[in-house]
Amino acid sequence: MSGRLLAIVSLFTITTLASSSDDPAQKGAKEGTARTVKVTAQVPGVIDFVGSTSKPLAVGDRVAKGQVLVQLDDVLAKIDRQAGGVDPQRKLKAAHLLATESEHRMTRAMLLFEAGAIAREDKDAAILTHNKYRNEAATLQRLLELAQAGPKPGPTPFERADLAVEMHCLRSPFNGVVRAIYKTRGEGVKSSETILLIEEVRE
Repeated sequence: MSGRLLAIVSLFTITTLASSSDDPAQKGAKEGTARTVKVTAQVPGVIDFVGSTSKPLAVGDRVAKGQVLVQLDDVLAKIDRQAGGVDPQRKLKAAHLLATESEHRMTRAMLLFEAGAIAREDKDAAILTHNKYRNEAATLQRLLELAQAGPKPGPTPFERADLAVEMHCLRSPFNGVVRAIYKTRGEGVKSSETILLIEEVRE
């Protein structure tokens, strides 16, 4: 299997939800029962949108196989891809510096808000910015650890950068319908945290 195909397969985690019932009709239709799955984040981050920037997903919406369901902020990941030859340790150090600087700005913004010197929107923006940089640093840390633990020779820096970008975009594994939405735009997510619940639609 090629590195590119592995990257595509890794875009999301799917957990099938099994349910039991004593209803004979449901038991008889077991083979035709559609899958209900959780779509979870592969890396920590801040959600750019659920659905699209112009039309957020809602419960009951139909989705097509391969359709983007969730986009996490991937600005730093794209910068890393453009600078694919840069030492991963240097990237991680730069990400930690950004996270530290944004934490200082967030702390200052919270103090100013409490003193009535800035609006709530400015404080919330500082918090979101810090969450973004902190989560990006955690993502780079995880990718570096995976690369160091993996068999040699491992993926090239460019392949790792491509995978990092792809892991921020979650797509539907099949044609289905949205059954639940747990996270929305601007919210932070942890690795393996559930964002959506979708049910397969068999035409």
